[in-house]
Amino acid sequence: MLKNVKLFSLLISLLVVAAGCQANTDSGKNSSGSDGSSSSSPSPSEQAAANEVDLSKKYTIKMFTWGPKDLDKDDAIVKHLNEKFNIDLKVERVLSLEYTKNLEVRIASGDMPDIFRYNMNTPGTYRHLYEDGYLMNFAEYADKYKLDGLKAYMSIPEMDEFKEGDGMYQLPSSPGKEISPILIRQDWLDQLGLEAPKSWDELQNHLQLIKDKKLGGDKTVGLVSSFGFFSGIGVSSVGWTGSYEWGKLDGEWTYEKAMPDYKGFLTYWKDMYANGLLDREIFTNNESQEHAKFTSGQAAAILTAPNRVAVLEKTITDSDKNAKISIINPWLEGQKGPLYGTLLPYTSPVVAIKKDKDEDFLARVALLMDYMHTEEGVKILNFGMEGVHYNMKDGQMVRTEQYDRDIIPALGNLIAGFTDYSLAKQDVSEELKKLYADVDTNAVSPPLTPLSYGDAATHLLNIEQKQRDWVVNFITGKNDVEKDWDAYIKEMNNAGLEKLTQSIRENN
Repeated sequence: MLKNVKLFSLLISLLVVAAGCQANTDSGKNSSGSDGSSSSSPSPSEQAAANEVDLSKKYTIKMFTWGPKDLDKDDAIVKHLNEKFNIDLKVERVLSLEYTKNLEVRIASGDMPDIFRYNMNTPGTYRHLYEDGYLMNFAEYADKYKLDGLKAYMSIPEMDEFKEGDGMYQLPSSPGKEISPILIRQDWLDQLGLEAPKSWDELQNHLQLIKDKKLGGDKTVGLVSSFGFFSGIGVSSVGWTGSYEWGKLDGEWTYEKAMPDYKGFLTYWKDMYANGLLDREIFTNNESQEHAKFTSGQAAAILTAPNRVAVLEKTITDSDKNAKISIINPWLEGQKGPLYGTLLPYTSPVVAIKKDKDEDFLARVALLMDYMHTEEGVKILNFGMEGVHYNMKDGQMVRTEQYDRDIIPALGNLIAGFTDYSLAKQDVSEELKKLYADVDTNAVSPPLTPLSYGDAATHLLNIEQKQRDWVVNFITGKNDVEKDWDAYIKEMNNAGLEKLTQSIRENN
C-alpha cells in the first residue's frame, strides 16, 4: 500500500503573507512572436544566475479541473494566492464525467490551460504532451529557484513511478484513500422495518421492497450514482471480480474483466437493471441529473463521494423534513467479501504548459505550485485560513460563513486537488469517519496503474471503449452474458487486450 503524505496539525497558526504589486495582467506569452508567443521557451539554466522569482509583473494563470461546484467570485484563498504571488488566478471547473472530453478538445484546439490535471486512465494525454515538449520540468525549476516544497514532495518514494529520466513533468495529487459511500433513505428502511443491508444481495432485496411499496412514487428508482456506472459503481465494489482492471489468476496478471468470475458482476447488475433497481438512465445521465433523482425523493440510494454527502443531505432534508439519510457501513459483501475499492493515494497528476511561455511566467507558475506543496499551503487549501475561514476556540476549529463558501467537506478548496488534499478527509461527519475506519481495514487499491503498462498503453482507449460498449449491452440485456461471452473476449483481444496482457506480464 502506498504511503500517505504526512498529516499536518491544525493547531499550528497559518501564516498569511500579502505580497505583489499593481501591474498590467499578462497571460505569460513570450513577447517575441507576432501574436505574443515564440516557437520555444528558454531553459531555466539559460536565465540569470539569481535564484529569485521576479514578482514585479502581474500574470494571469489559468487552471482547469473538475469538482462539485465552482469557486465563489470572492473566494478568499484565491485572493490570498493572487496577492501573495501578484497573479490573477482563473480557475475553470466542469463535472468529473465531462472533464476528459473537455480537456481533449482544448488540447486538440491548442487552447490549453496553464495548469491542469489528467486522468491516469488516459496516460496518452500526458505522454503526447511530454514527447512534444509542451510540459514544464518541475524538478528543473525546483532546483533553479530553490523551491523546497516541490523538492520535498518529489522526494517521496512513490513519486519515482511518475518521473522521467531527465526530471519530473507531472505531479500526482494525493487524495488519501478515496471512497464512494452509499447513502440510503433510512426513513424508508425504518418504515419497512429493515436493517441496513450488509451485502449486495441484501441491498437488492431492500431496494426491491422499496420499489414495490412505491415509497418514491410511481417511478421509484433503487440506486443512482453521482459518477455514472463506470466511474462510480464499477470501481467501488471490489468485492466483485472486475472492479479493477488487473488481478492474479493462476499466478499471472490477468485482465479481471476477462475472468470467468466477472460474469457474476455482470449478472448482478443486469438483474438490478431489469428490475428497475438500477437507474435506467445511469449510462446517459450526468451528475446533476442523478443527484436530482435522489434529492427529489425518487431514488432510494445513491453512490456518491464524501464531498457530496453534506450537500445531498441538506438538499433532501430541506425539501422533505421527514427524510432521514444514513450511510451504509460496514461495506457490502460481494463475491470476495466486504472489500471496498479505493483509488491510489497518488493519482490524477498535475502538469503545467511551458511551450511558448516566457521565463518569468514559468517561474511564477513554479512558485505557485511550490507553495501549494508546502505545509502552509497544504493546510490553507485543505481547511482555509485562520481568522477568515475558522477561529480556534478551546483547541477546536470553529467555522465561519466563509468556510462554508470556500471549503468543500472532505475535499478542501476546489484547487486543493492540485496537491495533497488528504487532510480534508478529517473534515467529515462522525458517520463518515466510521466508514473511513472500516475502509482502513478492508479497502484495497489497484495493484497496477496505467503507468505500468509501458508502450502497450496505446491500446487502452480501444480496450476501454470496447469493454464499456459490451458492459452496456450485457446489463441492458442486448447481449446475453453466457451466450455472448466468447464473442466479447474475442473482440476485446482484437482491440489489443492480448498485447496489453503480454506487455504487463513481461514488465511486472
